[in-house]
Amino acid sequence: MFFQQNKLVAVLIISLISPSLLNAEQITNPDSQSAIYNKPIIKEATIEWPEPDPDEKLYLDYDPAYSQSLQQDRPVQTVIDTRKRGRNHFITVTLVGYTGMSLDTQLMIDTGASIVVLPESMMSDLGVSPYQTSSHRVQTVNGITDALFARIASLEIGHEIIQDISVAFIKDNSLGGIKLLGMNALKNYKVTLDDSNRTLTLDKNE
Repeated sequence: MFFQQNKLVAVLIISLISPSLLNAEQITNPDSQSAIYNKPIIKEATIEWPEPDPDEKLYLDYDPAYSQSLQQDRPVQTVIDTRKRGRNHFITVTLVGYTGMSLDTQLMIDTGASIVVLPESMMSDLGVSPYQTSSHRVQTVNGITDALFARIASLEIGHEIIQDISVAFIKDNSLGGIKLLGMNALKNYKVTLDDSNRTLTLDKNE
């Protein structure tokens, strides 16, 4: 009698628990219907992360005042102070190599030079290897000499940045300590050299 009563109690416990187990199985089974809402359970979703950068033009079109403010903040021209030695003018520029190495140096403005000219000793400072250069004979004020031609990442004059610019490296004793800002850096600008006020003004050619 005692055994039959225990068996009956066990059957009642199982009958009370089993519906909960069934519902739990339905909910956790991704291929089943929701036991509560009778709707398919979402098994996966696709999202894009990180989100794409917003199109700047959309913002400019949406807010014309913002676009106008950008144009107003953009400098119309670049004015650089020069240092004068004799009749020559020098400006400070920033040179950046493709290795990320950079340095500030003074270049003499020389509209008669077709290319930026630097001493060979600056090659290592800009991360330029001799294997990355090509050798050419060039004409200088001191006669014909050898030069190593290479490219550097940029030359910065004020807020103007000339990207991927060619430079010629010449032996230091052939330059006498002078480095030249040639026309390949200035060709895209209207250049005004004010001798009395000692300024160089660059207006971007349209």
